[in-house]
Amino acid sequence: MNQDYLGQTFGLAGRTALVTGGARGLGFAIAAGLGQAGAGVVINDLSQAACDAACERLAAAGIAARSAVFDVADGAAVERAVARLDADGVAVDVLVSNAGNQNRKPVVEMAPAEWQALQNVHVNGAFHCARAVLPGMAARGFGRIVLMSSVAGQATMPNIAAYATAKGAIAAFTRALAVGYGGQGITCNALAPGVV
Repeated sequence: MNQDYLGQTFGLAGRTALVTGGARGLGFAIAAGLGQAGAGVVINDLSQAACDAACERLAAAGIAARSAVFDVADGAAVERAVARLDADGVAVDVLVSNAGNQNRKPVVEMAPAEWQALQNVHVNGAFHCARAVLPGMAARGFGRIVLMSSVAGQATMPNIAAYATAKGAIAAFTRALAVGYGGQGITCNALAPGVV
């Protein structure tokens, strides 16, 4: 159980958090924070080796962690991964949709496939992951979904149009999920960090 700067407690004992893109960077820091608050953590990445290394680091800090290797842009793969967790008795109570990619190019130099690849990870990835965990959350009457937006979705800069568009869409998707599922004990929020 952690104590915040106001002296309030924040505990996730008995809960499980799935963090996509959780093997490194901001995703790993989020996973570690959730683990320190008592949650069991499921680390997602595209690489089994990266997941294993992250899980070892978390285990060394006393945090229960397991890996789930899948591509968030592949809806069928996401569903299979969540079904495997369910079959193992691991219910996802908290989803942090953090997986992302970047491609810095002017719009006229970006191929349609490059544009779509970025939308597939950020926007479709958030959709696939939320869609996979929402039925279980609704059945249990509890769920926390956190989607990673960005300041770039509100105030952008040159050569990141695809990324800025994706992050703006994430903000809209967050509002839609919050309105659609808030009455079922499920909250949805977006984080909009700057450069990390």
